[in-house]
Amino acid sequence: MTRHRPLLWLLAAYLASSLLYAFATPPFEASDEVFHYPVVRHIALGQGLPVQKIGVKQAWDQVGSHPPAYYLLSAALTFWVRTDDFDSVYTLNPFARIGIPGTPQNANQTRYPAEALGPSFPPRGAILAVWIIRLFSLLLGAGTVTMTYLLAASLFDRGPASTAVKPLPLLAAALVAFNPMFLFISASVNNDNLVWLEAAAALFLFVKIVRGPSPLAGREFGDGRWDAPALGALIGLAALTKLSGLVLAPVAALALLAQALRTRQWRRFWVNGFIIGLLAALVAGWWYARNLALYHELLGLNTMVAIAGPRNPPATLLTLLPEWRSFWYSYWGLFGAFSVLASPWVYGLFTALTAVAVAGSLAPLSQRSASGEGPGVRAGGEGAAHALLILFILLTFISFVRWTLMTMASQGRLMFTCLAPLAAYLAAGLLAWVPRRYARFAVAALVGLLGFTALFTAARNVAAAYLPPAPVAESQLPADLRPVHADLAPGAELIGYTLGSTERLAPGDSLRVTLYWRALAPMPKDYNLFLHVLGQHRALVGNIDTWPGGGLRPTSFWRPGEIYPDPYVIALDPRAGVPTQLWLDVAMWDTDPAQPIPITDAGGRILPTVIVPVGLLDSSQPPAAAPTTRLDSTLEGGLALSGFDLPSAIAAGLPATLTLYWQTANALSADYTVFIHVLDSAGQPAAQADGPPLDGDWPTSAWLPNRAIVDSHTFTIPAPGRYTLRVGLYDPATVIPLIAFRADGSEWPDRAIELPAITVK
Repeated sequence: MTRHRPLLWLLAAYLASSLLYAFATPPFEASDEVFHYPVVRHIALGQGLPVQKIGVKQAWDQVGSHPPAYYLLSAALTFWVRTDDFDSVYTLNPFARIGIPGTPQNANQTRYPAEALGPSFPPRGAILAVWIIRLFSLLLGAGTVTMTYLLAASLFDRGPASTAVKPLPLLAAALVAFNPMFLFISASVNNDNLVWLEAAAALFLFVKIVRGPSPLAGREFGDGRWDAPALGALIGLAALTKLSGLVLAPVAALALLAQALRTRQWRRFWVNGFIIGLLAALVAGWWYARNLALYHELLGLNTMVAIAGPRNPPATLLTLLPEWRSFWYSYWGLFGAFSVLASPWVYGLFTALTAVAVAGSLAPLSQRSASGEGPGVRAGGEGAAHALLILFILLTFISFVRWTLMTMASQGRLMFTCLAPLAAYLAAGLLAWVPRRYARFAVAALVGLLGFTALFTAARNVAAAYLPPAPVAESQLPADLRPVHADLAPGAELIGYTLGSTERLAPGDSLRVTLYWRALAPMPKDYNLFLHVLGQHRALVGNIDTWPGGGLRPTSFWRPGEIYPDPYVIALDPRAGVPTQLWLDVAMWDTDPAQPIPITDAGGRILPTVIVPVGLLDSSQPPAAAPTTRLDSTLEGGLALSGFDLPSAIAAGLPATLTLYWQTANALSADYTVFIHVLDSAGQPAAQADGPPLDGDWPTSAWLPNRAIVDSHTFTIPAPGRYTLRVGLYDPATVIPLIAFRADGSEWPDRAIELPAITVK
């Protein structure tokens, strides 16, 4: 018991950590939990196993094609729970951004109270059933941690039994127990939890069969009498839990063959093979026969792909390479609906540990033994045991790649059936660098680091992704709040908004804006919200459709009198026209975004829209300024007109475009208006084109010093003749033009810059 006491402490720490992940993740938000639980409930209600129907939307989606062992066990645990409230707690978020890692809003798949526990605690109804199954999954995860410890010990601890703590098995178990992704899935309703345990236990038996009894095994388990029945049951259960469990079958056959070659007991080989095959077929065979009867295929893969959605366009091994990062991230921690990332340093830490372990694994196996794992590492059958485990890893990876070629599934956690041997090899590689006398200290430090990483990720990344900002008091409203005070829906007042740290953005940047809402009355409906960012000519350059709170605070959960901050990050179109002001059009809608809910002010008067300024959009590179005709005229306040473009042939009665090239030496506080006056040969007005620069998209207060502004205006001259154009700027508040100067410093008459005369035909 002394020898395994650290394992018990590790299991306790694992259970505490996994409970933290369970509390951090709202019901139905863990990976595919939104699909797994409906299968369990369907069975628990006595409705039998799901039957897949291609083209028909069902709550379990492609998960209904999975083998049923986990669901049957979960249903047996929860059949007594009344789940009549399922439809009220199982409400999908229509704006969920599934499969978008790091999405700043709508990471949640479902609708639930924004508070950490809210009215869901203590749990009842369907939520209680989910929690019971989550606790069941936690225990399965504890079994996987334990089997990882035993597998690593059987691989690298072949010396005599002793009471000394062996560092490598403990480190291997910790690499599983504190893998954030393992903890996240272990704290959820997911059939992966059962197949991981079954695979780890089967692999432990493979090593035992190939190498003989281990000193850590009890006498009653070490004589081999129960190896074949146990393997048959495990392989059958694994095949009845998930298709990936089938990979155990060929490796089991090779394990028996390796045992026979070592012991020369061929009769035992055939008898054990028959027992394993018979038990596996009895446990799982009926499921695959059902697939043949229902879907005319043994595995049901084509049906599953048709429901999940095939890759379009089809993938090749080469096109899968860019998905390596998502595979790697999701091996260590990519949460929710493949939408919540861990902190960057977490991935950096696990990448560094893996690199160090891989480098250490290149050292001779005997050197790894010298780092503290006993002298017996070269015992008989060692090479065969390692070969079997590596083969299992390769076969699992090949089946993973095949599945990923069929549908979008580049998730590292799909390799977790190999988690136990992978962790054992990582531990061996890490300890290869550590002298034997320091191995225990190194393992203690690594276990502490891994535990801290797991806890940090649960609190800082997972929990934070599902908690909107807390309500604020009126006195806590920010000083830079821009007031709006409009009711966008019955009971929903938009008090105002604030902007991010910068108001000058470039195409492809993200606009950060925080809305501030006040709940005026209870709202039984979940009103939808749209935020449209408008750019040049009020064209759409960015938008979000969502529930308030970035999907986390539906209006039906608002409490009258409370004020809710509501931050958003809106990606701007990288092809958006520049330069321009940015405007935010905000409205709520019920069933059709094209028909927003009428907006009213505090007095109940109807407002046509709520469109507010939210910054400026400009290119990071100055525009090319090469006018066809140079002028070098200036205006008061540091403004200059360096030249213009005008067509050489202008027809009477047709629009003509004059392009002006402006520049300012100083930042401007006023927004000036451009005037263009067309005078005939007698000096009488013939046409006029007054208006703000760039049709109002780029006011002079937005101009940057020493940066060209290319400003086009259109006018029409009604009759042929010879004409003079005069241009300038004036303040619309006073309608007084700015004083204009020639290149030599003399003033232009009438404060207007005169362009060369033109002939209109």
